[in-house]
Amino acid sequence: MKRAVVFGTFDRFHPGHEWFLSQASTLCDHLIVTVALDEDVQRRKGHRPHSMLSERIGRVQHFLPHATVNKGDKQEGEWSAFLQEPIDLCIVGYDQTTLRGALETLRMHRALSFDIIQLDSYFPERYKTSLYV
Repeated sequence: MKRAVVFGTFDRFHPGHEWFLSQASTLCDHLIVTVALDEDVQRRKGHRPHSMLSERIGRVQHFLPHATVNKGDKQEGEWSAFLQEPIDLCIVGYDQTTLRGALETLRMHRALSFDIIQLDSYFPERYKTSLYV
């Protein structure tokens, strides 16, 4: 069984998120979605998310009922998604280059064996969360 993980904020859930999650789910047998904590959104994006964590998790779970949807780690660098079950694939969005670098470092330093795929964008001029603010 091929397991994949994605990470994201999934705030103001829109068709770009739907496309990303749909594409990710076709690349594995089981998808694990890790949704960023409110304080991480504040730290990384400079503002609080529009929707609370529980709402963001609920929207993702409603869209992908067979996926496992978890909240993010309290401590950056914990990578609990990798401690719970073996991960075969990490899928990142077109704009998640920092995350991709962190995953490459994780793979190297912890001698983990997983592939990383970076998906293309889906109409970023129309479906990007920052456009919904």
